[in-house]
Amino acid sequence: MSSNDRELSAIIVRNIIDIEDAIGHAEKIIDDRLSKEFNAVFDRQFDINDWYLSEDKDYWESWFCPNQWTISGKSKPETQLTFGLHIIGEDGFHSWLASIVTGNKERGITSLWLKPSIKTSVYKKAWDESKEEIAQIQEAGFIIDDYDIYYPILIEAEALAVGFENDDLAPAIEQFEKAAIALDRAMPAFDKFHSNIVAAAS
Repeated sequence: MSSNDRELSAIIVRNIIDIEDAIGHAEKIIDDRLSKEFNAVFDRQFDINDWYLSEDKDYWESWFCPNQWTISGKSKPETQLTFGLHIIGEDGFHSWLASIVTGNKERGITSLWLKPSIKTSVYKKAWDESKEEIAQIQEAGFIIDDYDIYYPILIEAEALAVGFENDDLAPAIEQFEKAAIALDRAMPAFDKFHSNIVAAAS
């Protein structure tokens, strides 16, 4: 064990109760408050009646998409594409909070992510036929990383800490609003991309 590992181990042992309490607080209290703010932002930006959500009225916990993307005739709605919060490059964080403030892809970045639920070959075929739409999605603020499409949600840690101190989460709300506005702006391109996926799958 290196000297750094020995020193860190000693610090952790001496503070393990506080560490456990802090992680529990981040997961249960802070994450819950962030989820409520996220849902409130998306409720303001979109008419929830126009969207299918896998978890009732909860964008934070759901995979969601426009109602017209769902496949009819199924006992449970299915779709080839959905949006949802996802940690890009996830590497063991215990809370959404950690990935929201880290801004480090090697550890994890909270993002609004487009999730394909189709064969890779079909997805890539539709992608190749949707160059214009992919460019429009990127112009709206989404990151195009190989075949991944996501909008990173990053909040400066000190600004968020001050927000909790003052019970004013404007720094978080601002970033959630940017994600919602980017999605709204890109929806015509996403709709066309979805149509190309349906055609490629048929």
